[in-house]
Amino acid sequence: MCEKLPNQGFVRHMQVVFLIPGKMMVLNGELGPLMTLGTTSAMTIQLAGNAGGTKLDVGCGVAGYTKDGMNTGRKDISHRNSPDFCEPAGR
Repeated sequence: MCEKLPNQGFVRHMQVVFLIPGKMMVLNGELGPLMTLGTTSAMTIQLAGNAGGTKLDVGCGVAGYTKDGMNTGRKDISHRNSPDFCEPAGR
């Protein structure tokens, strides 16, 4: 997943490393402020049909090093709209 920036810049957010079309996708890479830290992330997206349509299940694990520690309650590490989306491992 790439994002174009002004002056021919870009950001590569995550890379697909596993795919079962219509069922599951695993991505590796960092999002937002995690890009500048010594971390690694894996996001799993799973799809499952149900009576009302399709269930979407997204999970994310983050591990690594920050100078203040991974469990310091950093608000910039967690996704702004969901407190348990992409939080550091061990929280």
